[in-house]
Amino acid sequence: AVADGEQGVTVAKMNLDVGKKVMKMSDLVSAYSFFDSGISYLRKGHWDYHYDMTLELFNLAVKCAFTNGEYGSVKILTGQIIRYAKCFEDKCQAISFSITLLSWSVNVPEA
Repeated sequence: AVADGEQGVTVAKMNLDVGKKVMKMSDLVSAYSFFDSGISYLRKGHWDYHYDMTLELFNLAVKCAFTNGEYGSVKILTGQIIRYAKCFEDKCQAISFSITLLSWSVNVPEA
């Protein structure tokens, strides 16, 4: 069990690193699992205290969830990024995925 916030950050970073390696092997289901696990170890204030790692975890989780067809997760994750990212450039990828999902949801009844 993780005893404190700093251990949680260490475990989150380890999950980020392993997730990136697994992503390179094109196993996006497993990669998403690592990123999601990493996010779960982040404590309150993680967007303030561990911004870069948090942003990377969330962005990579979005990429994997999108590719895996986990659109509910994409919506939740992009919502967090859009809410907490510090600048427009950090929000761009999340906004792009959100727009794509919206465009698909509008066209679904026509399919």
